[in-house]
Amino acid sequence: MVQTSGIALLFGLLYVVQLLLVLVIRNGRQSLFVYVLVASIFGTMNVMVSKIMTMYVRLKMAFAGLPNPADIVVYGAVGAMSSATVTLPRALVALVMGVSVIGQESFRQQALGKYPVMQFQPVFFATYNVVATLSGLLLFKELDGWMHALVFFSVFSIGIGLILYGSRFLQKAKSVVLPSHIKLQKDNLLKSQ
Repeated sequence: MVQTSGIALLFGLLYVVQLLLVLVIRNGRQSLFVYVLVASIFGTMNVMVSKIMTMYVRLKMAFAGLPNPADIVVYGAVGAMSSATVTLPRALVALVMGVSVIGQESFRQQALGKYPVMQFQPVFFATYNVVATLSGLLLFKELDGWMHALVFFSVFSIGIGLILYGSRFLQKAKSVVLPSHIKLQKDNLLKSQ
């Protein structure tokens, strides 16, 4: 089951796309969408690895005597039973999780340093949800047929469309005018320091 689930292929594909996008940024071709896509893919890897770890913990709690399926793939059935607490698959999961958290926050902060929050955050939120949802659907086969997929993608597309419409609407407002009582409180704070 683990060998045919496509986990290695999906992670490999994400890492290749990620490497290409990081090289694009490092070569000076910086745009809001490239930063958003890099941060979204790092976040997606974190979500997928978290789901995998959660499934492993739930299986380990339910079937304490059974080895980790990933350990069986790496060490064989006999070797997996006698494998240590820290195995290669577990170390790789921890490494992917650590790198994805650091990568996502690093590229998010770089983007927030170059682009206004009102531009970056809505686009990041929509892209992150699309990429994480699609990768989860591919990895865990979460749809129960064509009709379920049609309903899901219809509602999901409407939601993403509303997020993007709202972000465009907010971007048209060049500045937000604060009510006078908020300005007075802010001014009072600055004067007291």
